[in-house]
Amino acid sequence: MYIPLGIREHHPQIHALIRNGKKIELTILENRILLHFLQNKGRDITREELMEVVWGYSSNVNTRTLDMHVVRLRKKIETNPDKPYYLQTVRGLGYKFIEE
Repeated sequence: MYIPLGIREHHPQIHALIRNGKKIELTILENRILLHFLQNKGRDITREELMEVVWGYSSNVNTRTLDMHVVRLRKKIETNPDKPYYLQTVRGLGYKFIEE
């Protein structure tokens, strides 16, 4: 699967991606999160939707756990994780994955 942003290949079956010629390992949860973003490029995705898809349930669990996983994923895919271009926060809602 081709992904822009210096990432040339995403290998969901082995939980890894290739970025700038280097293999980057993803955790199972990071892999699930990235897959959902790639399947929904450009669409606002709520935290609740991500929790349902990634963890398989919907509840009032603290979404900070999800936010921590997104921060770790940003460190792996963004050039500058502190000012993300691709994996953006939609304030008060969730996230959006922007393609080049």
